[in-house]
Amino acid sequence: MFLRRRKSSIVVAKSVRSKDPLHEFKKASRKEFSRYDIPGEVWKSVRRLLYVAIALALFWFLRECYLSWNIFQ
Repeated sequence: MFLRRRKSSIVVAKSVRSKDPLHEFKKASRKEFSRYDIPGEVWKSVRRLLYVAIALALFWFLRECYLSWNIFQ
């Protein structure tokens, strides 16, 4: 009477996936691609990295010129 267990009020979540037997096959055969599989996306990224590298080289060169100019001041 006093030792009676309470029923759990927690509802167990059920799977939202269908019980389709072909689900795994459909999932495996569906082509999923990243942004680098899109034509031209790799070259956009490479171009962006080259621009960053050129900007850093230009900044370094200008900094070195400035530091060498002010060597005696």
